Amino acid sequence: LTYLDLFYTWMDVSAAQSLGEALKKNRTLMEIGLECDYLAGAGEKFARPLMDALQTNESLTVLNLARNCLGNTGVKVVANALKRNRSITNVMLTCTGFDEGVLHLATTLRVNRTITSLDLADNQIGTKGAWHLSDALPANKGLLVLNLRNCNLGEKGAAYIADALKANTVLATLYLDTQDIGSMAGHRLQEALKVNQWLSCLS
Repeated sequence: LTYLDLFYTWMDVSAAQSLGEALKKNRTLMEIGLECDYLAGAGEKFARPLMDALQTNESLTVLNLARNCLGNTGVKVVANALKRNRSITNVMLTCTGFDEGVLHLATTLRVNRTITSLDLADNQIGTKGAWHLSDALPANKGLLVLNLRNCNLGEKGAAYIADALKANTVLATLYLDTQDIGSMAGHRLQEALKVNQWLSCLS
């Protein structure tokens, strides 16, 4: 078994614990889909047993936690696990109900060299969150795709990301659509693209 899809199974904490124990021992599973499996209001309790397993699991490459009610505390648990994991390349955290939790993901990006695709779409990251990400991007040497669609970055937030592109030499695809970035940020993106020769897709 290399792929396990548990989409919409409404997993409870007990099931998450059992799955976590199985992942600690498994050496073949490469992709796991846990989209819409949350027990409402139990973000951290749901995430912790699964993320504890990532400390020892070295086969998993794709982690889909999209549309789970992780919140800031749950995303912190995920981010901390990803600091230590060296096999996961694709992380999907679309619509997982966090805002300030992006700080922990930004910290992870500074040290993780394995993740190549990170989907944060539909979370209220905001201007402050964009600043945290922009501060981490110049130091990151592995991320190729970053999805920030509908993240309420605002004009200043988008400008922070644009400025980070001047120093980042890896990112190839960046999604900023479905939000009003304004003329100032648009100009900063144009300026960044004059310097950045690696970004091939900007949406």
